[in-house]
Amino acid sequence: MMNGFRSGAFAFLVLGSLCAAQSGQSGEAAKGKVPNSLGPYTHLHDVFVKPFLATLGAKPAKREIYCFEDKKHGLYLYGRQDEEHPGRIEMVLLSTFPNCVHLPVIETTIDPNLWKTPEGIGIGSTKEDVLRVYPHPNAFKVGKGATVKYPYEIAGIDLKKSPTPTGDLGFQYGEELELTDFGFSQGKVIWISIHDCE
Repeated sequence: MMNGFRSGAFAFLVLGSLCAAQSGQSGEAAKGKVPNSLGPYTHLHDVFVKPFLATLGAKPAKREIYCFEDKKHGLYLYGRQDEEHPGRIEMVLLSTFPNCVHLPVIETTIDPNLWKTPEGIGIGSTKEDVLRVYPHPNAFKVGKGATVKYPYEIAGIDLKKSPTPTGDLGFQYGEELELTDFGFSQGKVIWISIHDCE
């Protein structure tokens, strides 16, 4: 389903180069177990556009960002291609809120039982669940008034001009350019992002 805007609308993420902005921020997250996969997306090997889209019942088109909506489960997901390596998915974001604006959105099924980490963490997991499985995050604030802002949850708009609430707390895991983030609202996961920047 199109969201009413032209498919060719210019899209960007607020931080510009997300990978560059977060490079080297591993810290305590480098110690202990870290989430390296979310559903079919994984840090363990390259994930290419065609098979990634096939899991969502879609086919490749000339897009940098592929956006999906599942009204039944109340889930939204997008996958972003790597600019330097076209055909490879660089980032995936899963959320309980619409995460694409000014971009075409495809209606599909986003199975919440599939879109979890290998350890079973997904949308709706509690902060305690996450810490039990992944005990050493880098915590950061999100949303309005945050001292450390990671406003890349929405594709297609500039959140500096149009802020969108995306929770109140974030946990980041990983080393250097392989990162997985969880966003929380009132102690429950409402978004998960995973990205692999080479």
